[in-house]
Amino acid sequence: MTRSATLFFKLPSGRVEEKEIFNLLNSAFDMIAKDPFCGIQVPKRLIPKLYITKYGIDNLWKYNFHKNWRLMYLSCRRRDAGCCTGTGMAAP
Repeated sequence: MTRSATLFFKLPSGRVEEKEIFNLLNSAFDMIAKDPFCGIQVPKRLIPKLYITKYGIDNLWKYNFHKNWRLMYLSCRRRDAGCCTGTGMAAP
């Protein structure tokens, strides 16, 4: 399990604020799973060059989910697995 995943699964046993973030993240993940295009598409010219060169992405989406918190994710189509979505979170 990655460090991020380990930290994510510790949120429900944390402080009240951490539990709230855990629930908000799960709600956001549910929304994105239902509709991968529910966020705001980041224009290609604004996608960080590092993301393109390091990860090979060609699309990036932003989902605002709590105050100034936002979730950055990408959506990709794989022939053998249908649609897959990767996520990352950005704090204010």
